[in-house]
Amino acid sequence: MNIKLLITFLIVTILGQFHANAQKQVTPPSNPRLPLTVVFQGESKFHSIVAKAEREKWRDLPLGERTIRIAREMVM
Repeated sequence: MNIKLLITFLIVTILGQFHANAQKQVTPPSNPRLPLTVVFQGESKFHSIVAKAEREKWRDLPLGERTIRIAREMVM
């Protein structure tokens, strides 16, 4: 079998599988079982990190640096 034909066959087969998977029905998410105040602890910490990020203009930093700063704030 020609190698180009084999590669083409494999690509078409793989793409066909992706298309078939994309067409499957997705189960809708279930309703929340617990109130947000129970599920999300640390709302005040979250808001303080957001405020600091806005004050110090973290938006202008590269993504990696932003991630490091957020992680450091969460540890403190």
